[in-house]
Amino acid sequence: MLSFDQKSTSTSLHAVFDASANSSNEVSLNSILWNAEQFNENFFYHLEIQNLQKLNQFAPVETYRLRTVTYGTSAPLLATTAFKVLAQEEQKEFPQAAATLLTDVYVDDILSGSNNLETTKVLHQLIQLLKKGGMELHKWVSNHPELLHDNKNLDFVFSSESNSVKTLGMQWRPTSDICTFQVTEELNYNFSKREVLSNVARLFDPLGRIGPVITSAKIFLQRLWLQKLNWNDAVPPNDRNDWLKFLKDLAAVNKLEIPRCAIITNPVTIDLHCSCDASDKAYGTVLYLCSKNESGEVQTSILCIKSRVCPIKAATTTHLELSAALLLAHLVSTDFYYSGTN
Repeated sequence: MLSFDQKSTSTSLHAVFDASANSSNEVSLNSILWNAEQFNENFFYHLEIQNLQKLNQFAPVETYRLRTVTYGTSAPLLATTAFKVLAQEEQKEFPQAAATLLTDVYVDDILSGSNNLETTKVLHQLIQLLKKGGMELHKWVSNHPELLHDNKNLDFVFSSESNSVKTLGMQWRPTSDICTFQVTEELNYNFSKREVLSNVARLFDPLGRIGPVITSAKIFLQRLWLQKLNWNDAVPPNDRNDWLKFLKDLAAVNKLEIPRCAIITNPVTIDLHCSCDASDKAYGTVLYLCSKNESGEVQTSILCIKSRVCPIKAATTTHLELSAALLLAHLVSTDFYYSGTN
């Protein structure tokens, strides 16, 4: 059988072998295979000769060490450590690629760039560096066509026919260099607290670009939690109407278009402005990047948003504002801080 994965950009078709599946004539491969005679019929004889074998079940227990990753298990720590160690060991031979590997990797994606085509050197260094670690880079994509066209030997170059590529919870359109969101939520008029949590968990946004939207969903989920509903209990009618309205309004997120580049062309100054605030339901912080060129033109972009829902236990406004300031301090270390109106 062939399994089709529409979201895959490199291998959309996968061969699936199921010998127990019935064909059109209701017959499976396993059902018509010839059943061989039973081997090792002289069972007691083999019990006697097992003492002559190298491995004996009655021998003392020996210790073996698995020197590879256990197959099928999630090992993000080992993967990220492998990147780090490889970059440190090969830093002298591939300085630019090593710096990129240490700072510009998210999970298994390398997200990097440059202001000129000098990036080509980094590209070739990355290929050679990762090959030394037994890894091969593929699904290349760039907002500058010449960068990929001049490197015909790249494997699995991302197709320009695809309109966008998914990264950091967003859809990036390389041709227009714009980031968008693709949120799809099915309207179900009979849903439980479990389904609400599932919908909220699918809103993946590590940069917090739609932080206010996700915070509203988390506030609603906290409201359900205070009602002490079981996971499979139906949401009360009033709350159900509020959640359905939220899901309908969520479609507006797909209309957002955020420029990928957060600074102006040829900037002479770049400032980072940070602000935080709190309410009785949530608190958060936002980072703005302000850049100015020689002509005096200024571009301001939202760099990151972080927010938290207020705890169920009541807290004073001052305490929540300090919590917002602490969240901001964890996000950045220097530059500008604003709390309240000061």
